[in-house]
Amino acid sequence: MHRTLLLLVAVILSTGCDSAPSVLPLPTTTPLSPPSNTLPLTTPQSTSTNTATRQATAVPPRETSVPTPVEPSGTVIRDDRQSLLLSHPEYLWTLSLPHDWLITSDVGFQLRANNPQRTAFVSLLSQIWETEAERRPTARAYVEYWQHHLLGNLFPVEAAGAQVAENEISHDKFGGPYLRYEFNDQKTGRHYWQVYASGGGRNSVVVTIWTNSNDFQRERATLERMLNSAALLPAR
Repeated sequence: MHRTLLLLVAVILSTGCDSAPSVLPLPTTTPLSPPSNTLPLTTPQSTSTNTATRQATAVPPRETSVPTPVEPSGTVIRDDRQSLLLSHPEYLWTLSLPHDWLITSDVGFQLRANNPQRTAFVSLLSQIWETEAERRPTARAYVEYWQHHLLGNLFPVEAAGAQVAENEISHDKFGGPYLRYEFNDQKTGRHYWQVYASGGGRNSVVVTIWTNSNDFQRERATLERMLNSAALLPAR
């Protein structure tokens, strides 16, 4: 518990390093920047908050390449010329990105990417539970974890605005069904989609995707395919 609290304090302090503040509303005609708030996490001892801060402020790579992290993240990236098929054997998640999307941050338990136009973004967070008693048996239990966090109600994680939809998806996936949410933030002109996944295993995952509200319909099909590709992986 002491180590968890120290990590939470360190991560909260690190939010000042981000280049684009998330609290200021952006005009809907301007490309979005990823939110600056970094989440309070419970992470393995081998994961450094300094590494997470350094990765989050890295310069985005060239559009034609899949970037190599500053330090090896362990993420496996397979390029089939149509999509980037990502998975992680330690943090137990998988996600498919459009082939031209850019991975701007990857520390294994957290990954960020965006399209070349910087009008649509994705953030994946895989949270490892240190003890079996902490594991969340369902996606609903994982949502309740964020709603009753020791720092207060943090739901929705990395999203804001009025909730406009909630439904179950991915009944056939490991740990399914997952919970999918949709939020509309009129203050910033952003539209968010989220998927929460947990099935009693050693980790839980939340995937957040957002875009300008004006771009919502144009980007919707691509972003929904990404959300539907997110999944937990069973431990080997």
